[in-house]
Amino acid sequence: MRQKLMAAVCSIIFSMTTIVQAEDYSGNDAEKAAAIAVVQKLFDAMATSDAETAQSIIMPDARFVAIPKANDTGFRLSKGGDFAAGIANWPQGMVESMINPSAMVRGRMAVVWAPFVFHRQETLSHCGVNTVVLIHTDGDWKVSDITYTHETDVCEAMAAQQ
Repeated sequence: MRQKLMAAVCSIIFSMTTIVQAEDYSGNDAEKAAAIAVVQKLFDAMATSDAETAQSIIMPDARFVAIPKANDTGFRLSKGGDFAAGIANWPQGMVESMINPSAMVRGRMAVVWAPFVFHRQETLSHCGVNTVVLIHTDGDWKVSDITYTHETDVCEAMAAQQ
């Protein structure tokens, strides 16, 4: 009797572990596409110097972190609201393009991982990887954090992946 009870308990625990491990926490395809679309909308606003659209996407207290080079220990912090307002002063043709972005969504939080290349008037300027954290609030996805690398040594190879 005791062995049967122990076997039953072990079977239940194994089944529950398998169910928990099998659950996908990355969100459905429509949620992922919506999060990536918001990042693309921000990049489109940057390309057209559209500060109003950028401000509608970026939370005023959002944090931006730029990591210059892999072997550099420094980084630069800025506020998303300042970045969004500053886009109005950008010249046309500042184009950031994502390369095979991916997203994970859980409830009202999304994270977009997006390798990118950045062109200034059709000249390749720099590249890197963006991690964009979004929060679903007031019916829309809003950027709460962007951390990105700023690289120059691998850009040609990354641009070839577009």
